[in-house]
Amino acid sequence: MAKLKEYRVNINGFETVLKLTEEDADRRGLTSVAEERASLAAVAAAVAAAEKQEQADKEAAAKALQEQADKEAAEAEAAEKAAAAKALQEQADKEAAEAEAAEKAAAAKALQEQADKEAAEAEAAEKAAKAPANKKAPAPANKAAKTAPAAK
Repeated sequence: MAKLKEYRVNINGFETVLKLTEEDADRRGLTSVAEERASLAAVAAAVAAAEKQEQADKEAAAKALQEQADKEAAEAEAAEKAAAAKALQEQADKEAAEAEAAEKAAAAKALQEQADKEAAEAEAAEKAAKAPANKKAPAPANKAAKTAPAAK
C-alpha cells in the first residue's frame, strides 16, 4: 500500500487537508503540509537571521558613531586645552615683558637719580672752587667771650 501524506487542497473555494499518495499529489501539483511547514520554518529562520544581522549592523554602526563622537569630543577638548594653554602662555609672556619693562624703568630712574646727584655735587664743587680763596671764613661766634667782662 502506498504511503499517504497530508496535503492542502482547495475544494469548491474551501481549503481543506486531504491524505493523498505522492503520485496523486504530484499530478495535482500539491505540496505536502510537512514540506510547507519546513519551508515556512526555513523562511522564518532566514527572516530571523536577517533581523539578527540587521540588529548587529545597527549596533556596529551605533558603536562606530559613538567612537567617532568620542574622538571628536576628545579632539575638541584637546583643542580647548591647547587654546587655554596658549592664552595662559601669552598672558605670562605679557606679564614677564611688563615686569622687565618696570625693572628697566626702575633701573633707569635709579641711574638718573644717581646722575642728578653727581651733577649737583659737581656743580656745588665747581661753585666752591670759583669762590674767592682769600675770603676769610667768618670766625666762630663765641658768646661767652662777648658777654663776659674781661678779667684784669
